[in-house]
Amino acid sequence: QSARVSEDTLLGCDVDIAKSIVKVVGKSGAAVTTEIATDSSSAFTAFTAGVQQLNVAAGDLSYSRPEAYLEGLKWFEKAVQSDPEFLAAYIGAGWCASASGQIRSDRESIRRAVALFEKAKKREKDNSLVQICLVYNRIVFGEVDLGIRDIRAAMSLDENLAEANCFLGYGLHRLGKLSDAEACFRRELVSSPNAPELHNCLGHVLSDMGNVVDAQKEFLQAIEIAPDFADAHANMGVCCFN
Repeated sequence: QSARVSEDTLLGCDVDIAKSIVKVVGKSGAAVTTEIATDSSSAFTAFTAGVQQLNVAAGDLSYSRPEAYLEGLKWFEKAVQSDPEFLAAYIGAGWCASASGQIRSDRESIRRAVALFEKAKKREKDNSLVQICLVYNRIVFGEVDLGIRDIRAAMSLDENLAEANCFLGYGLHRLGKLSDAEACFRRELVSSPNAPELHNCLGHVLSDMGNVVDAQKEFLQAIEIAPDFADAHANMGVCCFN
């Protein structure tokens, strides 16, 4: 049996890498606001409030409270309304919609996230961060083939793109290409060996391959790095039960 706890929901591996991408979005937002010459102080104020909510959400490894994401979504959408060309606000809004949808198993929120990232892509089609966020949400929504197509396009723009192997691995896992998915997660772990989400993702793949012993090692590694990582504890329990 798979060690995935929520096989019949939108959750599964999706939230395993949520903390990492939230950090990426937050850092991008902070950088972008120093470069964008927006004439709207209200857009900047709303965007800053949205980033603050993302930072709050990023500190919760249990992924049990969508409130911060929903509050962030409200502020990012206000920023977009004030300045329709505010790229970073689209990214923040899309991620908040995605994360809150995963936590609540709300497919419509994931659809909303895809639409927001598609709007962002129209504004800057060669932005690798926009590409990676669109990839992630296509895969979560179930458009795995499109997601893998987009991740390869993003990697062609930036071969050192953060999270690229992780997203590609997740898409390949969804397609049942387990050996390829394992290789992607292991490549990402070379540069990020202390990322608990990556160890948890690799544990899922190994469990699906029938390698329960090594899967347990990965879940234990995730727990050692992040003792409050609820998903890793749950997956370890399933492995022990099996």
